[in-house]
Amino acid sequence: MEHVQNTEKSTPQSVRLNELLRITDQLSDVLSEEIDLLNARPEGLAEEIALIQQKKTGLSRIYEGHIEFLRENPDFFRNIAPESKEKLKIASKEFAELVKENARLLDITKKTSERVANTIITAIRRETAKGATYSDAQNQAPGALGSQSYTLNTEI
Repeated sequence: MEHVQNTEKSTPQSVRLNELLRITDQLSDVLSEEIDLLNARPEGLAEEIALIQQKKTGLSRIYEGHIEFLRENPDFFRNIAPESKEKLKIASKEFAELVKENARLLDITKKTSERVANTIITAIRRETAKGATYSDAQNQAPGALGSQSYTLNTEI
C-alpha cells in the first residue's frame, strides 16, 4: 500500500503528513504480513510472529508519536491540501480494517492455543491422578514413576 506522493510543495506540515502516511503504510504492510502468516500457519510460526511483533512495536511507537502530535495540534490540517487529507483518510481506513482483521486472527490463534494447552493439562492431570497415592512399594518398585512436573508455554 503506497499512499505517499508529495503533490504539494514541501512545508513542515506536508513533510509530517507524508511521514505519517509512510508509517501508516509500513504498519499496514507488517499487519498484512502477520495476517498472511496467521492464515497460512506455517512451521515456525511462533518465530516469524515474534519478528513481526518487533517490527510492529517499533512502527507503532512512531505512529503513536504522530497521532499524539495531531491531538496536541488540532490546527495541523488547516493548510493541508484536500488530496493529501483524502490520502490520509484512505490509508487510515485501510489500516483500521487491517488492525481489526489482525486482532481477530490473533484472538483465534490464542484461543486455539489455550484449548490445546487445556486439553494437554487435563490429560496430564488424569494420568497423574491415577497414581496419586504413593506407597513404599510403589516408590521402590523398579521402573516406578515418581512425581512428574510439566510446564506449558502458552505465549503467542
